[in-house]
Amino acid sequence: RRISRNLSPVIIEDLGLDAALENIVQSFSRASGISCTFKPQSLQGLSSLDQQRLVYRLVQETLTNISKHAHATHIEFTIQVDENNVVMKITDNGTGFDVHRLDEQISGLKGIGMTAMVHRANMLGGSAKIDSTIGRGTAVCFTFPLNSGLI
Repeated sequence: RRISRNLSPVIIEDLGLDAALENIVQSFSRASGISCTFKPQSLQGLSSLDQQRLVYRLVQETLTNISKHAHATHIEFTIQVDENNVVMKITDNGTGFDVHRLDEQISGLKGIGMTAMVHRANMLGGSAKIDSTIGRGTAVCFTFPLNSGLI
């Protein structure tokens, strides 16, 4: 059932994207034991359900990567929205990694989770920026137009 629910997150349709993101952050924190600071601005301007699903998946994949690889104890998740753009940033205090090695993995289609995140950001007409320092954690920043239509 969980797999089926995750394939099409009906929570977005039932409660809206803002509540769905709040829910996934709370569920992540409970399941992983990683504390979360969530500072959202409303994403009600994302009118397309497909856009909302992609945003949800971006967050879901990022949190999954943190729980699997970061060895973090805390994350901070911010969403900033202006009249044209959305900036979502998820920062962890984990072990960090070599970003240059990640670039090689993405271009070689290894590191499927990170590759999927970059692909989804591109589908939203935006970008993904990953900054990491070994021993200091990682920051993943997604920037995309508020209503661009899917690519």
